[in-house]
Amino acid sequence: MTYANLQASAGTPLTSGTPPLSITKQYPSNVTAGSLLVAVIFRYGTATPPTVGQVTDDKGNYWNQAVEYADTASNAGCELWYCESAGGGNKPTVTATLIGYPTNAISDMNIVVLEYSGNSGYQLVDGIGQATIITATTSTPTTSSSLTANHELAISAVSCNSSTTGATIPSGWTSRYNSTGPQQTIADNVDTGASSSGSTFGAAWTGLTGSGHKGAAIIATFVPIGSSSSTPHLLQTSYVNPPLGGSLTTARTSQAFPVNPTPGNMLVLIGNAQTITGGHATVPLIGVTDTAGNRWKWAGESLQDAGTAVDFYIWTCSNCVGGATTLTLTFPQPMETASFLLLEIAATGGATVVDSTGRSSFSSVASVSTAASVRAGDIAFAVYTAVFSNHLCSPTSGWRQVFSDTIGGTWMEMQPVTAAGVLTASWGITGEAAVDCLVTALRPAPSLGVH
Repeated sequence: MTYANLQASAGTPLTSGTPPLSITKQYPSNVTAGSLLVAVIFRYGTATPPTVGQVTDDKGNYWNQAVEYADTASNAGCELWYCESAGGGNKPTVTATLIGYPTNAISDMNIVVLEYSGNSGYQLVDGIGQATIITATTSTPTTSSSLTANHELAISAVSCNSSTTGATIPSGWTSRYNSTGPQQTIADNVDTGASSSGSTFGAAWTGLTGSGHKGAAIIATFVPIGSSSSTPHLLQTSYVNPPLGGSLTTARTSQAFPVNPTPGNMLVLIGNAQTITGGHATVPLIGVTDTAGNRWKWAGESLQDAGTAVDFYIWTCSNCVGGATTLTLTFPQPMETASFLLLEIAATGGATVVDSTGRSSFSSVASVSTAASVRAGDIAFAVYTAVFSNHLCSPTSGWRQVFSDTIGGTWMEMQPVTAAGVLTASWGITGEAAVDCLVTALRPAPSLGVH
């Protein structure tokens, strides 16, 4: 099975605006059922541009972020979102929405949609990587870990403040989009080769010229055949990070899930609440309810840290009721803002109980392990944050990124099926003054029915 590009089309650039801000693009032709859909979003700001927190379409497809990066020197960024198994016979209109923080204005933002055939299954994203462009004529974003399959699809994008004729695409790759002033370029390699498994994979961009040019480059690879529908797999992600300020409150309402959850699936909330004005303070979460009447349970907390104003928590709903679902979060004391990521995961095997957790607070190393061995077949989540840290940061082998906000210094990842033993989540960064990490492994338990 080999990938093939079926279509690619760019939207109309936005040249001004502040969050909340969205950009849309409709596929020019009907998409084929089962296709891999991809959206690359370029963004530039008068200062550091916000991250995209959610991608949706008007046909009810599930979208997830694969990789993103923003460069604070050039205020340029790009990210790649994907839909693993599209519904067919339609022309989806795709919408990408910025998070609320930072509140900086956008000077240019665009979206490019692509469609690929030649895949089946779930958990198709294999490797991701980022690179910073700092006045050099070349840039090679490379996957942070070795590929696990042959004949993968690789997609790379460059976002740069250069106004030249555009980057020279890597040898053997195909250009899918190229625009200048600012520079936005996308290329793909629909077949990484018969022996790509076991090695990292990079996109060697050249021809990056211009006076003082800077920017960001990303890469993501996709396996042709992923896990089956009976194996735990991520369906959708949606992140919000409101701006600071405003009145203090002991309750916060989340955004709704982009697509109404399916009965029996697992829902996950990963979040952080804080107060910055008048001094850093973290606020723990003591209760979660939702409009569907689901039961939510605590599954881990990184502990309160006044140094970074971070206290990440994980709550889960094992067997959701389904339908429209908006969460209400309750706190024991007034807080200023709450950021949170919503996940929907299918085929998790009924109710889940916490197997083991691990945490580190105000550390200098971005690595954390469970306090005890976990069982084979657990489902695990990890989160790392270093506030205001703009790092190149990709998960280590075995983990899959579920969301990153490089501007806010937050990375979240997932391992849908664990091996037995102590479980470690690591992001390969050292020397930070203040890092907070949390890892939680959940063990499938006998099904208790939808609740």
